[in-house]
Amino acid sequence: MNAASHSRRGFALLAAGLVLAALLRVSVGPVATEEGTTLSLARPSADVLSLRATSVASAAAVGAALGLAEIALAAGDLPTAARYFAGAREQGAPTRETLCFGQRLAARTGDTDLAASQALALRSLYPNAADPCVEPARTQGP
Repeated sequence: MNAASHSRRGFALLAAGLVLAALLRVSVGPVATEEGTTLSLARPSADVLSLRATSVASAAAVGAALGLAEIALAAGDLPTAARYFAGAREQGAPTRETLCFGQRLAARTGDTDLAASQALALRSLYPNAADPCVEPARTQGP
């Protein structure tokens, strides 16, 4: 079994684990009583479970596709990186991670159209950031 197969299997197991974790959580929410408002712990309804599973599965699919794209890009397999990147983009709204990866992919492939579209989307989502692809330094508390 090659490294790519191990990576795909690992991402699939991670996605399945995330979905299971989301399904097993209990709902915590306020409940109005005669004495005031209290917190209630309850099993979520089928509708809530379905919505939660769908959103977690979608996020996991984007993360898995982007992770595989990162691995392929690092290995120099640009067509595979582009294919996984396209899959991540199809999953939903652009995120900082997908847009920044798109810029890195465009730089490696020389795709000026992709570079321009990713840069425009980043400026639109993060107008005040000098470089949204650079993580801001975290400061320690006192």
